[in-house]
Amino acid sequence: MSVKELWETMKYYIVRIFGEDQFAKSMISIFVILFGGDKLLAIFIVILVIIDFITGVIKAKHLNEKVESSKFRRTVLKLYVYYSLVITLGIVDYMVGVNLFLKVGYAFIGITEGKSIIENLIAVYPNLNEIKEKLKWWKSSGNS
Repeated sequence: MSVKELWETMKYYIVRIFGEDQFAKSMISIFVILFGGDKLLAIFIVILVIIDFITGVIKAKHLNEKVESSKFRRTVLKLYVYYSLVITLGIVDYMVGVNLFLKVGYAFIGITEGKSIIENLIAVYPNLNEIKEKLKWWKSSGNS
């Protein structure tokens, strides 16, 4: 049995058990996010958050700031918020029948984390500020 056949079988039984209500659609969306084509992007979010966390700790040590447990908790909260967004957008995509909102969500998270990593690295290595100058077009385009 192929993965596609397995997925269709699972979907069939979920719909038979729960009906065509919102719960069934939500469960199917969660399965699609975890086991579908966006699995690599979901893993990439975790990797970016870990890199951001590591560069944040390096930045704090470099600036002689105190590393506190509350900052560690923010990383867990960030992952929770990101995956809440991903699940919500996955549900919206499934209900609308497109694969657009989830991709935009992944792009937003990637840009946010990438910007945070660059800011942390610039604080540690000030000569990297040239990267920030080259990215000023982003802010001048009306983005924050």
